Amino acid sequence: MVKDLNMNYAVILKFFFMTFLIGMVLSHPASEVGTVKEVKFDSEITTTDGYYDMLALPYILFDDPLIAAATNVTHLIELKKQDPNAKLPTLPEHIVEKYKVKPKAATQAKDVLLCQTSQASPPSVWVEKNGNYLLSIGKPWCCSNQKFQACTRMAISGKAGTDICAMQGICVRCSWAGNANKQIANLCEDLNFRSGGYMRRYVDDIFKPYFLDVNAYTV
Repeated sequence: MVKDLNMNYAVILKFFFMTFLIGMVLSHPASEVGTVKEVKFDSEITTTDGYYDMLALPYILFDDPLIAAATNVTHLIELKKQDPNAKLPTLPEHIVEKYKVKPKAATQAKDVLLCQTSQASPPSVWVEKNGNYLLSIGKPWCCSNQKFQACTRMAISGKAGTDICAMQGICVRCSWAGNANKQIANLCEDLNFRSGGYMRRYVDDIFKPYFLDVNAYTV
């Protein structure tokens, strides 16, 4: 009986996760309709203490002004533009420790770059600039923190925007998001010096899968 309940629970979770994935696909910028090119990376996803370098925060935490400030990436970038030595707000360490994503048995994780460059994609130089903006703020957490929305905008440069798309509360290091933009700019560039696509981080856990995209697209 317990085994049957566990199997039913897993099926239900898989159903809701697949429903979310469909929403993610629909939320991706429609302008990026070029040929998809998949590039797999041997990225180091686990941290030294055995956890994935990801967080799964309860959405209610974003109602806390301190946590909201620490995860408002566009504001953090503006602070750094105004003062390169500015001390940025950060998530409290006890929050980070409590909500780190821990690998489980039979869990698989990977980072995959999907190029979708087309004539509508932004110039690569602007995509790379967004990457540099994200890298400039160091290693705070970039989170999907918009209620009832699949994506959260992080930066805009010229005609290029970059979003993080995931279930609300899923976070990665902003340095990873910055490098994702730079990889898109360098590896997805076409002959017209345009780049578009997204870096996907996927953690496959039968009970609680985690899925996150960092997009580069035209605004």
